[in-house]
Amino acid sequence: MSTQLVPKVVGAVTETQIKPRFGSSAIFVHDKIFNCGGYSNKEKKYLADCQAYTNGSATPWDYTAPLSTANGRAFGSMVATKKDVAYYMGGYNKDDGFLDTIEKVASSGAWSALGAAFNMPEKKSHFCTVYDDLPVRRRKEINISYFI
Repeated sequence: MSTQLVPKVVGAVTETQIKPRFGSSAIFVHDKIFNCGGYSNKEKKYLADCQAYTNGSATPWDYTAPLSTANGRAFGSMVATKKDVAYYMGGYNKDDGFLDTIEKVASSGAWSALGAAFNMPEKKSHFCTVYDDLPVRRRKEINISYFI
């Protein structure tokens, strides 16, 4: 027996679709794909909203708690550091310019700012992040180089 997906229309986007945006960031954590932030051409604004894709759900792209950045953010970077730990870093929005703030997602899907003590050393957007848990001696053994 197959299950047919019947989407419910919410505005111009159905609950089974991801909201049209560009400059958003995505990460796989808590057994979901989160797609957050970005810029909406239709709404002409930077977004703070997040949608999470859950495989097998009748509404796979559910809206979750928004980012804690009041003015939204786009062109930042997300990284997962350990099982079920992920961060959204930097980005840009019209009101604040380039951002140096970092947010963490909880298992509930709620985002919270880490505070000024954890800000990045400089404000930036359009960058990527990679988590590396190799010990320094192992990096040297396999000749991993870092470019800044």
